[in-house]
Amino acid sequence: MKRELVLSQNSIKTLSQCSYKFKIKYVDRFFWNDFSPKNREYNEGLKQGVDYHMRIRRFFQNVGHDEGMMRTKLSTIKSSYIENGYKLYNEFKINSFYKGRYFVADIDMLAIGEDEGKIYADIWDWKTDLVMPSQSNLENRMQTKIYLILTYEMIKSRYPDFDARNLRMKYYYPRIDSYSRDIKFSKAQYLMTKKMIDAYLIEINSIVLGNTTSYRIEKGACKFCEYNKFCDFSELTNRK
Repeated sequence: MKRELVLSQNSIKTLSQCSYKFKIKYVDRFFWNDFSPKNREYNEGLKQGVDYHMRIRRFFQNVGHDEGMMRTKLSTIKSSYIENGYKLYNEFKINSFYKGRYFVADIDMLAIGEDEGKIYADIWDWKTDLVMPSQSNLENRMQTKIYLILTYEMIKSRYPDFDARNLRMKYYYPRIDSYSRDIKFSKAQYLMTKKMIDAYLIEINSIVLGNTTSYRIEKGACKFCEYNKFCDFSELTNRK
């Protein structure tokens, strides 16, 4: 039995870069590791990220005593939310169903609180990178767009008066500095993201049904793609 296609920020990002890779990886479910030094380095980075996320989760859940975490901004973040009556949800998963497709978002931490009768929410994402992206890069990330819209719709379903402007996405790079990078949300952004998702869903349905005869490949996307050694489109590296 073929597994149901579940869409995430990673799969939609892949679709935006190369619709053929999306087909291979997420529709055909052919996963490939090229075992190159770059790929091994990437996997090692993932392992370090998993370990660090585990430390943060234990810290927020008061499991053990991590002196290293106590010296970071995370201690201040935790204390501030608790003092203001916020509820903290670590490794929070959002499942959504929209226009016949399942969507999922794995959020590192969701903080929800109330002030003067209004609901406020912050989405936190912990990053272990050593390079700080620009504010524009963070704002335009697929992760930012998908996490914000799914979180907004989830909270809106429980609190109909929830204002999109009271939702923020917060990226924290503890290995670089002690400041979070904040992205604000709005109803206008919600509508733009909704329009983007609707357009992608038309393309996804065509791919899933086998009706797609041509694929989009972003310029330069093939260069570091793990499928480029056997992909039918590998010669189109510079194709727009």
